[in-house]
Amino acid sequence: IAAVVGHCYPPRGGRGGKGVATSAGQLLATLPAFAPFEAVVGVTTGALVRPGRPGRRALATTVVACAAWIGGSIVWWRRRLPNGWGVEPTGALPLASVASSAVVMSRFWHSIRDGLPDDYAPEA
Repeated sequence: IAAVVGHCYPPRGGRGGKGVATSAGQLLATLPAFAPFEAVVGVTTGALVRPGRPGRRALATTVVACAAWIGGSIVWWRRRLPNGWGVEPTGALPLASVASSAVVMSRFWHSIRDGLPDDYAPEA
């Protein structure tokens, strides 16, 4: 979780922006069996949401992917599903997914609020 925070909010004043990639790495390390489902959810959401206001597609994809990650971690923990090479599912798994998702969502919200351009906006 500290790595996600550090990549979203760099302590030395950098731009950040690698939090999504770092949280994807966290997902692969802690819940590898769910990673393929998460990838499908992210790609499908990104394809279905039409660009509009700046950051709309990125924010929608992030919200849905974070919700899927949290939901998946709860299911894996409660049902004690096999987890590939990852850690044994415990109550810490959903807590870590909630914490990392909150940090990533916070960063996206601040970026959109500050008016950063939409990476999917069509050019005229």
